[in-house]
Amino acid sequence: MGPQIFPDDADHPHGWGTVLVMGMRFGGGTFSVDTDGDSVKETQMRSAYVVLDITNPEADPKGRLIAEITDADLGFTTSRPTVVKSVVPGAAGLFSNATSHWYLAFGNGPDVLSDATSTQTAKFFAYDLNNREFVTGIQPLDLGDANSFVGNVSARDWNLDYIDDAVYFGTVGGTPASATGNLKRVKLDTDPNNDLFNGATGSNLLTPGLPIQAAPSFGLDSNGNRWVHVGTGRFLAPADNVSTQRQAFYGVKELAGLSGTVNSGTGTGSSNLQDVTDVQIFEDGSLLPSSYTVNSTSVSTYTELRQEMENKAGWVRLMDSVSPSERVLNQSLLFRTVLLFTSYLPSGNACLPEGTSRLYALDFRTGTALPHGALGLDSNTTNTNGSKLASPFKDMGQGMAADLAIHQGDGLGGDKGRVITQSSTGAIFDETVTSEPVDSGRRSWRQLEFW
Repeated sequence: MGPQIFPDDADHPHGWGTVLVMGMRFGGGTFSVDTDGDSVKETQMRSAYVVLDITNPEADPKGRLIAEITDADLGFTTSRPTVVKSVVPGAAGLFSNATSHWYLAFGNGPDVLSDATSTQTAKFFAYDLNNREFVTGIQPLDLGDANSFVGNVSARDWNLDYIDDAVYFGTVGGTPASATGNLKRVKLDTDPNNDLFNGATGSNLLTPGLPIQAAPSFGLDSNGNRWVHVGTGRFLAPADNVSTQRQAFYGVKELAGLSGTVNSGTGTGSSNLQDVTDVQIFEDGSLLPSSYTVNSTSVSTYTELRQEMENKAGWVRLMDSVSPSERVLNQSLLFRTVLLFTSYLPSGNACLPEGTSRLYALDFRTGTALPHGALGLDSNTTNTNGSKLASPFKDMGQGMAADLAIHQGDGLGGDKGRVITQSSTGAIFDETVTSEPVDSGRRSWRQLEFW
């Protein structure tokens, strides 16, 4: 954490420290207790987030609790929080309590345990870690989505000035069989003289009408487009094992001013987004189907597709299976231009509780495979020129995959990374991913005279 929420002491030099935030998920349901022995249950207990100082594990545990955060509108604490920052140097170039702030952002969870649904509107919370209290005006922020709760949360500092510009997250509404949801943003006040959440309101970036449990991830392309990537789907209750609602993965360009909606309609398609579900990319750069069009322009190569996608608001890729439905539950990861994410396909069989997972590796700008084949080439599928198909995904086997991590080094080479995750079966999945070829070598030099 930053140099503001701790004192400058032996455990926290210059105020730096490490914080652990944990939610109770579906534990900690609402109930009343008698805390003073008068036979009156005057205290109501409910699901909460616990914030601990774990900087020095050997320190007195009595001083480790920073906060226990709960609220009557919070529901079950299933939303994964994120830290939101405003780190501003003072006049002397030093960071202090007076100029920098850290917040914890999260949303409400379901309040019906049996099927993990909500009887409330979706709500957004912001907790001030400096002052140990909810941010004024965000107690909570009502987002307006009926019978909904909030998924996992991400913050983004688009211009890399150490002040986050917006918080992004999805909502989950409806029922397991017919779930709904939107991709939302809370735009922040980046004026260092104002509170970061000053005048904050929630708005829709995308309205797919599908549940978004996973946290969004972000990318910036060479043309300055700001990309937000997220997949849809939910997996919280037994009924989710057999849901057949078709899910999708989206790549959308954030709009100017961080306001406005990319897709004002419902469903997985949109006139603003390019449907790339059936597009196949081959090693020679050609693509199928041969009659594929973007913006009413016929495209037959990956290069042409890249060019035409500049005029689209983004792309959508539908997940394959619907019996039951393949869905995306984890945040994606960007390795240069390769967008990596996992999907999960429940078994649909009560006697076989573990489903299967896939690893996808796509171009974050097009939603298709890259011609070089980030996960390899399929020699069993070729075009008329004999060029091999670039594989967009790889089966990971049984179990639900956890969040991805990427490792570079150990002789892998400059264009390779190792993707690592663990399955719910306990198995470790390790796969090498290859990025687009990178030109290396001297770009400029300056000759220095010997003295």
